Amino acid sequence: MSEADYPTLARGLATLGITLTTHQWEQLDYYTGRLLEQNNRINLTGAHTREELEVRHLLDSFTVAPLLPANGATVADIGSGGGLPAIPLAILRQDLVFTLFEATGKKALFLTAVSEDLGLDHVRIINQRVELMGQTWEHRQRYDTVVARAVAELPILVELMLPLNRLMGTSIAMKKGDLDYEIARARRAIHVCGGELVGVQPAQGHELLADHQLIVLEKVAAALARYPRRPGVPQRQPIL
Repeated sequence: MSEADYPTLARGLATLGITLTTHQWEQLDYYTGRLLEQNNRINLTGAHTREELEVRHLLDSFTVAPLLPANGATVADIGSGGGLPAIPLAILRQDLVFTLFEATGKKALFLTAVSEDLGLDHVRIINQRVELMGQTWEHRQRYDTVVARAVAELPILVELMLPLNRLMGTSIAMKKGDLDYEIARARRAIHVCGGELVGVQPAQGHELLADHQLIVLEKVAAALARYPRRPGVPQRQPIL
């Protein structure tokens, strides 16, 4: 297959300044097929057709690409689910090291299998709760960039993402809609987790993504040692 089979996605990628090789288009097509094939069994995404995936999921994932770091950097995707945005980004950027955190066993198995089938040796899957991993030496303050898509409200996300960031690293929350209230509620969480709001920028590439935005945070200080708290606590008692 080629970009001709994904005309809307190809136009959106051109808007973002992204060019895929023939091999990358083949990888993306294989991933799309596997995602749709397994979706009814595992509930990996809300999309059920290639057309639904093309813009609202695949192109949406690529909107993060301009914010990714330089060669050799580390990227974490929390609550990766079916691998969005990490798998498309890993297809694009094989010079980065990706870690996908997914607590659900069946989804983690899917991510492992599809990564191996695609030959994505720079991708690893962690089948654990990110709250627990954020308190370990191996993962705490280790990642240049942390991304999250459709995971939780911002006060919760901040507690899960920022402890994973290296100092001066970046967390990117992919969100939709009017975010002023959500950002206001997250200001204390951002502070105690060592972050600073850099800004909010609209996702580019297609009119269907007009309400999609990227909240960008920078890690400027170490998170307080008690964060992230044990699984379930951030959701029940967000930092407000």
